[in-house]
Amino acid sequence: MVLQSIISEFEQYEQSHELFEETNFNIRDKTLETIKIIRGSSQFLAEIAKVSLIQRTEKLESLIHSYNRSIYLKYLSLLQDRKIKNNEIREVLNRFTSYKAKSLFTNHYASDDLDYLVDGIFNYNLDNIRLPKRSMEYHHLEVTPAKVILDLIDQLEITKDDVFYDFGSGLGHVVIWVHILAGAKCVGIEIEPTYCELANKSISSLNLSDVTIQNADVLEVDYESGNIFFFYSPFSGKLLDDVLSKLQLLARDKQIIVCTFGPVTMDMVKVDWLIPRHEQMIHPFRLAVFNSQLNSRHS
Repeated sequence: MVLQSIISEFEQYEQSHELFEETNFNIRDKTLETIKIIRGSSQFLAEIAKVSLIQRTEKLESLIHSYNRSIYLKYLSLLQDRKIKNNEIREVLNRFTSYKAKSLFTNHYASDDLDYLVDGIFNYNLDNIRLPKRSMEYHHLEVTPAKVILDLIDQLEITKDDVFYDFGSGLGHVVIWVHILAGAKCVGIEIEPTYCELANKSISSLNLSDVTIQNADVLEVDYESGNIFFFYSPFSGKLLDDVLSKLQLLARDKQIIVCTFGPVTMDMVKVDWLIPRHEQMIHPFRLAVFNSQLNSRHS
């Protein structure tokens, strides 16, 4: 009975006109998951019905993968076109996300179609990556949701005059998109060489001269040039405290902005020299923006 319901769901996807609309990555992903379930349960079908159904699932799966690849290549070419303006790129991205510009106090829970697009454009494969053991203070890779990056750009009104740092930059999503969409000089700091290699591959494919990835321990890097610093819960404990101490010294000489997403936001609330712009932002699934005490910019 359950299998028959799943097959009926597949048949609905099979006939759906929405399946091959560009922005419906999520529907295509659900279809692929349904196909996977059917294949894993095919032993319960009569032989003739099984052969026919498997052939149909293989055909649809191939069509979906081919269609997705065509979209990724289309928009990769768009990004590589040096003539296109950042506001035009933003208009394209807006089509793939439920996020609305400057919608304060938005909870960014689930991923949306824009995340599929961003991941697909850079075509990362992390399945066989083996990383060295690190201190428990370092957290595992979490890719920043694309709508959080849009929210960040909108709230801060980032420009080409800013220097933006991402601590624990992973695959480089944040620094790449902040530069593409806002023009700021961007620096990612990442301790894992494999992630740095993948990020640099993406940066090179787009010929982004003002985006750099530093493969280093975060405490050994000089980030005095920065004025905006982003944390998506990259580390905790003493390591986080030491990084904040370095930022505090920097904040004595100039105004800085600290932005957070994830559990690290609750740590930032305890830092006496950082002032949240809005108390309603203090939530693990909201982008939070903190001004250094001397910082009045955009407040």
